[in-house]
Amino acid sequence: MKVFITETFLGIFAFNEKEELLDKVLFPKDVKGIVDTLENPEEFKKELMENLRKKGYKEIEESTHVGKSSFRRIAKNLGYSDIQLNKLLTEIGIEFTRRRIKQTVKKDKIIIQAIDAIDELDKSINIFVARLREWYGLHFPELEQSVDKHEKFVKLVSDYGLRDNIKEKEFVEIAKTSMGIDLSEKDQEILQEYATGLKELYKVREHMEKYVEKIMEEIAPNFSALATPILGARFIALVGGLDKLAKKPSSTLQLMGAEKALFRYLSGRGRSPKFGILFTHPEIQKASGDKRGRIARILASKMSIAVKMDYYGSEDKSEQLRKDLDKRIKEALEDKHEHNRNEEPKKKV
Repeated sequence: MKVFITETFLGIFAFNEKEELLDKVLFPKDVKGIVDTLENPEEFKKELMENLRKKGYKEIEESTHVGKSSFRRIAKNLGYSDIQLNKLLTEIGIEFTRRRIKQTVKKDKIIIQAIDAIDELDKSINIFVARLREWYGLHFPELEQSVDKHEKFVKLVSDYGLRDNIKEKEFVEIAKTSMGIDLSEKDQEILQEYATGLKELYKVREHMEKYVEKIMEEIAPNFSALATPILGARFIALVGGLDKLAKKPSSTLQLMGAEKALFRYLSGRGRSPKFGILFTHPEIQKASGDKRGRIARILASKMSIAVKMDYYGSEDKSEQLRKDLDKRIKEALEDKHEHNRNEEPKKKV
């Protein structure tokens, strides 16, 4: 005979194929004890399965459906009235939410520190790279002019040192006719050491970004899926916490980071801003200029819903949210007759 075990708020129950109760292991009766057990129910499952095997049952499966229809009947047999059961379920929900919020608030403070650290790293790296470019430019100015990407420039200096050592085909001939000054082996040693230190800073930054992405996907999976993890983290850092962000309307999310431009507009100077840091979102970057305002509104609206879901303890529905967002954006991009509602109306003369 096949046996199905089902986890409920009251305990773990075993049923046969006719949904007849065969055995059970009950959870503690207090709310805190129930939630503690639900967060780690493996010992209770193990106990029930051992009891069932002792009774001769060999085919045991976990099921989320079998026995659910019998839950209230079982609760009644255990002494719970409908009012008592509803009260218990409400209190359990509140306790789960309280724990979720407590855990989330701790992690969002870590995110704020990590994002601030990334920003400080960026500032330091830019200063150090500017120095390296100016310094190495004395020796090989053509490289400084040819390589725009800072990280690639740093890697070349770190890996090869002097211009004559560079093996990249695109720079070999340029190096032979360089107008730069010659450097000694000691000069090369110091330059490479400096560039290697910079390369390590890039690695630290990359690791920190991955760390932030991991935490964001843990505490705010829905919001991360729509905003992207790093941009989502920047929103949290701007307001000082996930709890504060969850209370912001979508219009605030859309303009967050554009406070100075908004103030100028409200003071009668300049145009009304369409977005703040949301401008860096990939969907806005891909859109044409006349569609960006509308895409920003759609994004802000969906992100506002997602962050509330994450903060108040909703399940991970990131895949569905992302599909809905993609559909809305596709509709917005295909609607050639839609005027951008964020465009500032023409002033009457």
